[in-house]
Amino acid sequence: DLSDRAALLIDMGGGSVEVTVARNGLALGCETLGLGAVRLLAQMKELGRGETEVDDMIAPFRGAAAGLVKAETKEQKPDVCIGTGGNLEGLGRLRAPLLGKEKLGKVKLADLDLMIDKLLAMTPAQRIEKLGLRPDRADVIAIAAIVLRMVMRDAGVTKALTPGVGLNQGLLRQVADRVREPL
Repeated sequence: DLSDRAALLIDMGGGSVEVTVARNGLALGCETLGLGAVRLLAQMKELGRGETEVDDMIAPFRGAAAGLVKAETKEQKPDVCIGTGGNLEGLGRLRAPLLGKEKLGKVKLADLDLMIDKLLAMTPAQRIEKLGLRPDRADVIAIAAIVLRMVMRDAGVTKALTPGVGLNQGLLRQVADRVREPL
């Protein structure tokens, strides 16, 4: 429930990241960043770069989330941050095997550095074997974590909730809730 709250919504797909600022359940502004993990992986392969060089590739996008938040919330930090998309959901679940944390369904900014270090220390094959990731997730999960860390830092949020639903499911539920009328 986003009523009476300022929210930052991060939807990470393969080609882009959508960053939306909402207040009282209404979207105030949205920015599309060409930072999808699959896109970045393809660019890295083209340039002969490794995962440890992702920070350099995303540097031109630094500040985009901060600018959006500042413009739409009048410098008030969001009350809540919600992350959707397969990679963000995966990061929320990886807190247990990577950090020994029991509470899943969120990603804390304070945990991301350690999670990134541990992911970068493994090959995609090791991520499949040790973490149970699918091959199409194992090759991009570290990249997604690095992008998420940048967006969260820029936006000034310390925790992203990963509710286990996609953006489309959330929108459909919101529409359904609004059209229901008592008998």
